[in-house]
Amino acid sequence: MDNRLTYSWIILSVLISTKGTIRISSYIVAHNKFNITCQWTGLATNVIFYRQTQTLAYPSAGGEHSRVDNVLQVTDPENECHIQSSLIVACVCFKYSAVSCIINNTLEEQLIVQWKCAIYINGDRIFSNITSLKTYEPAKITTFQVDAFQGVSHVTLKENNTAMLTCISEGFPIPEISLKRDTLAFGASIVQSEISIRSQLNKTFTNISRQKTGKYTCVASNEHGQSEQSLYLNILYPPSVIRTDNVYIKEGEGLNITCKYEPGNPPETAVHWKKEGIIYSNKTLLYPRVARTDAGNYSCIATNTYDNGHTNFTGVDFQRFILHVLFPVSRKIPVTDFSNYGNEANIYLGGEVTFSFSALANPLPTSAEYVWHKCSDTNCTEITNSSRSYIETYRDFSNLTVVNITESDYGMYILQVGNGIGKPHTEVYFLKRLSSLPTKPMTNMTVIGLLAGLSGTLILVIIFVLAEYVHRHLTQTETIDVGCQSVVPTTSYNDDTTVKLPFVPLDRLDVQGEAIALYSSAAQLEIYSQIDLQLVEEMISRNDGSTNETQLVTEPIRCNGVGPPEPDDEPQYIVGRCGR
Repeated sequence: MDNRLTYSWIILSVLISTKGTIRISSYIVAHNKFNITCQWTGLATNVIFYRQTQTLAYPSAGGEHSRVDNVLQVTDPENECHIQSSLIVACVCFKYSAVSCIINNTLEEQLIVQWKCAIYINGDRIFSNITSLKTYEPAKITTFQVDAFQGVSHVTLKENNTAMLTCISEGFPIPEISLKRDTLAFGASIVQSEISIRSQLNKTFTNISRQKTGKYTCVASNEHGQSEQSLYLNILYPPSVIRTDNVYIKEGEGLNITCKYEPGNPPETAVHWKKEGIIYSNKTLLYPRVARTDAGNYSCIATNTYDNGHTNFTGVDFQRFILHVLFPVSRKIPVTDFSNYGNEANIYLGGEVTFSFSALANPLPTSAEYVWHKCSDTNCTEITNSSRSYIETYRDFSNLTVVNITESDYGMYILQVGNGIGKPHTEVYFLKRLSSLPTKPMTNMTVIGLLAGLSGTLILVIIFVLAEYVHRHLTQTETIDVGCQSVVPTTSYNDDTTVKLPFVPLDRLDVQGEAIALYSSAAQLEIYSQIDLQLVEEMISRNDGSTNETQLVTEPIRCNGVGPPEPDDEPQYIVGRCGR
């Protein structure tokens, strides 16, 4: 462009009043439209836009190839905003400040177009600066971002999230726009506006994966230039634990398993083992000697974390394996818990018995691994099902039942069972004969009735004893029955009422071959020292029927067996017939 054209504008500006300030700007808004704006300070009554065109082939400050036109005038911009122009134009007036117009571009590309504006303030005309309007614009990227991460060139996203990558470019002619990942083209949707010089590229990532990590570049270009911008997508994802196969190990052997994993993003990883809520702090599971209680489900857990203030992330992965601890067969339930009273049963002839065995083992035995034998003094014979004996076997138990027991069924029985781990287990049972049929077991009601009967009897005995005691106490001073006549004593034994009287046994007094029994009613028998002799003689005569056949003894005589005399006491006597 000829500098003399610019100088002519400067000379024109100097010649005009410089009161107030004014400036002009322009930009292309579409391939056939541009915006031009005139801004000022002060109270303007009119705004005039001047256009000067010049061909590129013959630039000059004047002459036939350059001219200045008053192409647009806006009157009363403060109020009415009247527009006068031969161009296709639309203007907006901003009170006391500016006029902005969109003008259709009908000029050829080979023309250089310059614009300036002037305002009238108090009758003075004031000119603005000069703006050159190009008919082309090199491609330029104005925006390249992921969602709300504006201006961020290193974007961190969580795996499986959804995100949109947007690239916007401007230029005239409208730029071509594309997306590359590293050095490879990457497909995306492109939108080109027919009413602007803008191009936009959108790339949506749904459930974005770790494979999308990398550098992305947006490229915009047209025939007048090229532009590009890059950003880096950092996709966060958890570590990946490598599966461990189930482990089968014999009890007492050692175990050492390391948790293996592929690191995630970020690669820093914490690893631990877990079994039924118990956490082991490192990645190695170590047992010097495995016990059966160590069996169960084990999980290897790997964790990584990330926090940059904008994105918080915790990644977790785990794998589970089962530890099987193998051990030989043993009896599961104590012997005393069985209904056959352990391993020994006492059963009568014709009865039945069931011997039971419950296995504790890993693995459990198969049915074929349970073998029952009946043993004698010399050998053992394997038992098979028959009409009187049958075997019921599952994986964890076996029952042998014998019915209608005969004499040959008594003796020893042996069960052998194994599972391939260690030595087979041997269980011994004994069947013994009862000498008689078992009595009917006492029920609770029977026991209750028996106790009630015993209690009643005990109460009656107590009542009887008390009554007897009272009766004896009341009859100590009453008459004594000697079997034929009541004799009233005249003096007490030893004349000492403080001395306890001796007990006289129910003995026999032999008086001329006839026995007179001394009885005690309820109290102890008391023997007195004196008895009415006349009464005794009459009693004897009446009983004999003749006094001639009897020799009367009128003197006192000693009768043996009546009771033991005490030392220094007078002898105890009784009148009657005594054998000489």
